[in-house]
Amino acid sequence: MLILAFLGPFLFCFSVVLFILVLQLLGLYADAFGGKGLGGGLFFRMVGLAMGRMLLEAMPLAVMAAAIMSFGRLGENRELTAIQASGISMLKFMRGLVGFGVLLTLVSIWLSFEVVPNASQKFYRLLSDIRRTKADLAIKPGIFYTDIDGFAIRVTEQHPETGTLYGVMLYDKRKMPEITVVVADSARMLPQSREDILRMNLYHGSRHQEFESNPSPARK
Repeated sequence: MLILAFLGPFLFCFSVVLFILVLQLLGLYADAFGGKGLGGGLFFRMVGLAMGRMLLEAMPLAVMAAAIMSFGRLGENRELTAIQASGISMLKFMRGLVGFGVLLTLVSIWLSFEVVPNASQKFYRLLSDIRRTKADLAIKPGIFYTDIDGFAIRVTEQHPETGTLYGVMLYDKRKMPEITVVVADSARMLPQSREDILRMNLYHGSRHQEFESNPSPARK
């Protein structure tokens, strides 16, 4: 009886928390999906890879909320008083629910050690591939684009139809502390067969080299 009284609130709370976590995932990585023409299958694959971590986050909160709701309902209906009056101890009454909690604990341990690490690695690898896809759409005016290792790109304007970039500043930080800065009036993206390569033509620009100096320690 106690397990049946617990399962309803548990499944309800678990579904609500899982839905909130999916919405949070959408909010965190909306920039990776927006405007790239990616299909729904790829999105569901991302959600599936992140589902193991979501289950671990949703399970404790759902158990706590379900326990409060189920025992509160039993206490409100005086069923706990009737059970104690009939001579059944609370430990014996909660034996099935404790077994259910142990089962959830074993599932959580299995997810933590077997599922979540591999799924998280595949999730971030896929996310990196998505962010590199159609980088010309990912570059937003006034915001530094840093998804390419060692580079930072900033533009002031982007033509909505031709995709031409204006006011381009490109920072090459691969040879730190030496920084190469390329400033150009405009630029055009060139198509590539590989998604991990970004190629562009810069027009009417100049190239500068700077050195990042480390601040000297303060004297005592």
